Formats: sequence, structure tokens, C-alpha cells
Amino acid sequence: QINHDAPVFGLSRQSTYVALAATAVSADGADSVRRSIASAVHVPADRVLSAQVGAALGFIVPRAPESCGDRLVAVGPPLPLDQLAYGYEEAVLTLETGRRFAMTGVLRLADVGPRPLVLCDSRTADGLSA
Repeated sequence: QINHDAPVFGLSRQSTYVALAATAVSADGADSVRRSIASAVHVPADRVLSAQVGAALGFIVPRAPESCGDRLVAVGPPLPLDQLAYGYEEAVLTLETGRRFAMTGVLRLADVGPRPLVLCDSRTADGLSA
């Protein structure tokens, strides 16, 4: 859908974007996360697309932030708009892993190592701990 509506949101169908996932406990918290991300990627806050998607906040930015303070922000890979849903899924997996293991900062899937396997399969967890 976002690929179809790209011009409405000021996005280019030919560019790559990064999907981010984060959490907030309130609307004010969500706005604070959005502003922090905007500052980190040097984009005006009103140009950072965001939406509540299930329990996570989803963001679309032109590049990954290097830092967002001590808050947990999960980063998907840079992808074209028509594939960004896959990047968001990766960011959500990273976010869930980071939350369960009390991690903070900007995280990519590679940063969390085998931890996602531990979360989704107890046999894998047992094998990794042996």
C-alpha cells in the first residue's frame, strides 16, 4: 500500500527506506520517540512517517539512526518501498528480542545474535545452552 501512496507521503518509489520499530506507553511518548528518531536521522519530525502497528510503533525513514539515546529502536534493512513490510517484520522481531533481553539503543537483527531463536523455539534454546 505504501508503495502505491508514496507520492502522497513525499516518498520516492525508486529510493530505499528503513523501517524502524519502537514502543511507547502513551501518545506523548510516541511523539517523543518520533522526534528522537527525526533528530537522529536529520529529518524534520513532521516528515517521519509513523503508525501504531499492533503493539509496536512503526516508522519509515531514509536511513537508520546511529543512536536514539537510551531508548530501544529496532532497525530493519534498507529496502525499496514495495519490500518494506519485510524490513518492518525484521525490525519487530529485533524489537521483541531486545525488549525480552532488556537491551537498549539502536539494534539490528545482527546485533541480537541467536537470541530470536531462543524466543521462538525452546528446543533451540536448550541446544544453545548445552
